[in-house]
Amino acid sequence: MRQRIKWLALMLCIWTNSAYPISVIEHAQRLLASHQPEKAYQWLNQHKQQLNSSAKDLYVYGLLALRLGHKQQAFIALEQVVKLSPNDLAAQLDLAIAAIQVGRLVQADSLLSSLAERQGNSSGV
Repeated sequence: MRQRIKWLALMLCIWTNSAYPISVIEHAQRLLASHQPEKAYQWLNQHKQQLNSSAKDLYVYGLLALRLGHKQQAFIALEQVVKLSPNDLAAQLDLAIAAIQVGRLVQADSLLSSLAERQGNSSGV
């Protein structure tokens, strides 16, 4: 779990020039660095309106929500990421995972089938 949180902190560092003010991301970075992922999630959740214009920002939020068990919020954010970046295969895979967790199995199956076709595996995943 700590490795995943460190990875998220690194992603936040890389994307500091994103759509929302640097103070928002800096605060989330500090919370993640001090091993407070739930507080980082809550902080980003409070500033969610500022995340909506950037697929990268929403992806970080969605991954953090997914890792912390906020399944519905993760699904919503990752669904928006895929709409904004339809060719992002990693986001599609994470959306499929979130879809499974919220019980949207048909949607998950469709996403996974689409990913398999893109990889040249027409028999499925």
